[in-house]
Amino acid sequence: MRPAMAQDRFRAGSPLAWTLVAALFFAAPAALALDTRGMTLDQRLSRLERVLDNQNLAELVMGLERLQQEVASLRGEVEVQGHLIKGLKKQQKELYLDLDQRLQQLEMAASASAEQPQETEFADLPQVALPVEGGTAASEPPMADEGAMASVPESAQPPVLDEAGAYQRAFDLLKSGDYVAARQAFQDFLASYPQGPYADNAQYWLGEVFYVSGQFQQAADEFAKVIERYPESPKVPDALLKLGFSHYELQQWTQARDVLQRVLSQYPSSTAARLAERRLQQMKLEGHI
Repeated sequence: MRPAMAQDRFRAGSPLAWTLVAALFFAAPAALALDTRGMTLDQRLSRLERVLDNQNLAELVMGLERLQQEVASLRGEVEVQGHLIKGLKKQQKELYLDLDQRLQQLEMAASASAEQPQETEFADLPQVALPVEGGTAASEPPMADEGAMASVPESAQPPVLDEAGAYQRAFDLLKSGDYVAARQAFQDFLASYPQGPYADNAQYWLGEVFYVSGQFQQAADEFAKVIERYPESPKVPDALLKLGFSHYELQQWTQARDVLQRVLSQYPSSTAARLAERRLQQMKLEGHI
């Protein structure tokens, strides 16, 4: 009676039965080797179900272990990348501060030139006497050598001294950290001496005032003026670099990449190029390019 019932269930087209039979022939050929002689159809199906369940469970366990290993590996990679990015940011900040410090030292220590006098020269220039009531001077400037005076027209001395003094005052304000006063002083200087020998430096440091104050769009505008108005200036590589940095701070990734690559292509041996390359590497790690 029982075999007849099992046969009726099989002939009834049970989906589970057909699935297990198909699995017996296609998914688990090893199960065919089992000795099923003397077993009823129900017993055979039950035994086959246990075999398939064990195989599926083993596959699930192995798959879970692989996933756990992959997750652990990815977590380790993320931690390494995070550590690298943190180190790069710290290194970039240190390099930036070091660059600005060295630029100031170079400008203050360089020797004089006819077209680009440096900041350290200003302290050695004679001071202009201020007139007082009655037509006498408050103090007399030091007497210059007659031979030296003959080489420089007398009428040309006061404008050079006035321009140098105005630039020196603006630069001193920047060094002291008074950025509001320094910004105004550089703006006034550029309005008075837009084509003077200090104009490109003044324009660059005006951009620097905005940059260190966190006003990155204004900084980008001022650095761009160095490139546009003074294309032959030695300040152009540094202005390009800081223009790229400003775009980076504004999250303008395409502009930052293009400007920094321009530094690399046009000034490959410069300090600005090395700093540009490091920033590009940082941007790549951060997924911005």
